[in-house]
Amino acid sequence: MTNSENFEYVFYFLFRRYLWRDNQRWNEPPLDSDPDKSNEVLYHGVRFEKDKRLFRRDVARGEPLANWETHLQHSWQELCKIYAEVFGDSESAQQYCQEALQGVTLLILDNSSIKHHALSVPVQGDSCLSFLPSYDTKPLFRLNVTGVDNQASCYPFKAETSAAEPLITPLRLVFDTSPYLAPLENNEAAANAVFLVYGFSYGGEWSKSIEDILLNDFSKQSLLSTVFTRLMMVKWQSTRIDLAAENIRDQLQLKNAYYADYLTSEARPNCARTRLLERQLQEMHSLNAQANFVISRIQGALQTLDINGDNLATRLTQIREAAQSVGGQLEFGSAPTLEWPSTAVPLLAEITRLMNKLQDHQAYIAQQLKYLDTLRDKWHLYLDNRKTRLGEYLNTLGTIFILIVAGGTGLVTLNINKGLLGVTPENQFISLLIITILLVPIGWHFIRWLAKLFCCIFHGTWLNRWLCKPITQWLETIEFFSLFKKR
Repeated sequence: MTNSENFEYVFYFLFRRYLWRDNQRWNEPPLDSDPDKSNEVLYHGVRFEKDKRLFRRDVARGEPLANWETHLQHSWQELCKIYAEVFGDSESAQQYCQEALQGVTLLILDNSSIKHHALSVPVQGDSCLSFLPSYDTKPLFRLNVTGVDNQASCYPFKAETSAAEPLITPLRLVFDTSPYLAPLENNEAAANAVFLVYGFSYGGEWSKSIEDILLNDFSKQSLLSTVFTRLMMVKWQSTRIDLAAENIRDQLQLKNAYYADYLTSEARPNCARTRLLERQLQEMHSLNAQANFVISRIQGALQTLDINGDNLATRLTQIREAAQSVGGQLEFGSAPTLEWPSTAVPLLAEITRLMNKLQDHQAYIAQQLKYLDTLRDKWHLYLDNRKTRLGEYLNTLGTIFILIVAGGTGLVTLNINKGLLGVTPENQFISLLIITILLVPIGWHFIRWLAKLFCCIFHGTWLNRWLCKPITQWLETIEFFSLFKKR
């Protein structure tokens, strides 16, 4: 950055160091290098904590920003080649890199100003996004150095559509013949690598110590590598969970509204087949399980973001102290101290904002689940009532059958005692009368079933309002056959 009137840009690649596939852990191949050899560290990347690896790839100073796609694709192929040398298989290396990549950050460094820089990024579907400096937001940090007039600042670039509207839907970075952005995949195992763009403006001559703290001291996690690694980790985690939460919220809203409307008329669940109600109840159980799974993912993401926020605050404090020791003054917002959580420090405030968004998702999903549980209880009630009525019907039919058999046996016994081989007209009349009386409940239930079927067919018409509803309500009040019901 010293003695240059041109600009340059740098790529940061963040990889996971292990993956889960087919219930097995797929570990990163050994890429460890000698930390005393800076070039080797830069080539093989550096471990970030225990489960991440960060690579940095520089583009030659003065190279046009319009060629960023070519340089990004070249850097990506170079990284895949490094893994292929260790794997011994280019196909496995390519697959590992695709799945392990968490994000890429493009950092533009200009010794005057970044306001005239713009980035055009292709999007799947023959469209493009424009990344522009976001001066309407607070800078991530500022740096004042003794003897240097110009203040260094780091700003994010915001994405805009072709209609100059802010991008609302997050996108993932995809490497094919050339890099492009595509919609996120709603799959827990999907990589969904994020793509971030930032600009860093500076001026004057900087000491070697300040440059090391900012950019060059890669093996010891310089300020820029620390910041962008954390931002990619946070963005990657929150984006994936936010997508899952949005999808389950839509499903809950849709199904809750459907089943609530289903209950606006008692005739719909009453007329529905038992098998249909059971299938709907099973769908509710499945949706409940999916929603609770998403809530568990949100809780895990909140813990991860909280840990990242705390670690970032600790590391920024250390870097600020190192800058002060060589005549630099790092400012992270208006807060005098870097404490987590914080809304006064832009870097930490962004993590807090994402956590609040996930907490809002969690609260809303929990509320919708309570409503779904109420609907499930009503479905259980309908099915339980049907089982109860079925049991009563079977008990009634069993009682009638026993009485018919007993009555018929009694008549036959009476005829035998009289020495007759047949049935007399008087006994035949009595037998038919008894059977008729016993069959009346069966006919009663059959008539009710026909009436219910008729009313279900004409539900919503004037015939149902003026004929079916009054008659069915009257029939429900009749208890002539309560003697056949089990007490």
